[in-house]
Amino acid sequence: MATSTIPNTKAALFDLLVTALDGIQMEWARPSEDAMAPESVWFEGTEGQQGAETLGNQRRDENFTLKLLVSVLRDGDDARGVEMRMWEIVAIIETVVRQNAKPIPAQLFDIQYAGATQTPHQAEGQRASEALVRIAGRARI
Repeated sequence: MATSTIPNTKAALFDLLVTALDGIQMEWARPSEDAMAPESVWFEGTEGQQGAETLGNQRRDENFTLKLLVSVLRDGDDARGVEMRMWEIVAIIETVVRQNAKPIPAQLFDIQYAGATQTPHQAEGQRASEALVRIAGRARI
């Protein structure tokens, strides 16, 4: 029976990012506000679809998107500096994905950096910049 490659791919990518993002908080899910570091990355969610390869066949083509949230928060009024640091972290993630296009064996065809959407935030005395990074994957299961 077909089994999704999403859990194993997500776990392998998490392990790779923990190493690559040395000094940056990497979490499986959003940390609580009081536990969030000034530079944090976490999985924001996953979207996946499966389609039958051929009618009546148990094999499936799986397409999915892993979503990572990159958050940089700083005291002060340097919106540009905060955003530039956020993009540096996004670039690390992109590099990890490009260097590890097949982080698990078996049916996974590949994962690819699929883009990012940036959102600035501000509060009194603080600036923040977040990016929703999308990692697309394809598999035959």
